[in-house]
Amino acid sequence: MEQVHEAILKTQFSNSVADLGEAAALAAPLRPVVFVRYNPDAREVDGIKERPITFDGGTSSVISDDLAAIVLDDRDISALSTSTPCMSLQIGGDTNGSWRISVYGGGGDSTATSFEIQCRVSGAWVTKSSFTPL
Repeated sequence: MEQVHEAILKTQFSNSVADLGEAAALAAPLRPVVFVRYNPDAREVDGIKERPITFDGGTSSVISDDLAAIVLDDRDISALSTSTPCMSLQIGGDTNGSWRISVYGGGGDSTATSFEIQCRVSGAWVTKSSFTPL
């Protein structure tokens, strides 16, 4: 992995040389590069040991509960309030133009859960599409 990091920094420097010239590129600070690594080790939260998010394989049949899947939230979704989102997949930060996919609870009704696609507009999450089981 270190070779990948080095290659990214070398490419950034090469681009600076092409844009600024070699003398200016050597004097100019490089843009910061941040590498984030997700380490899915089990941890404890409020005394409860959480299991890591894993992808263990399984069947490729879409009609089986053994379908290979990454479980983001294993709570009983139907028992959650209709205004309570489960863990979401978000692309972008809390800035306008970011997107997220969320599942909301059913308030005790398994047919009232919802799957929502949302976009951040004017500082708020706006639902662009919503789907329910029925």
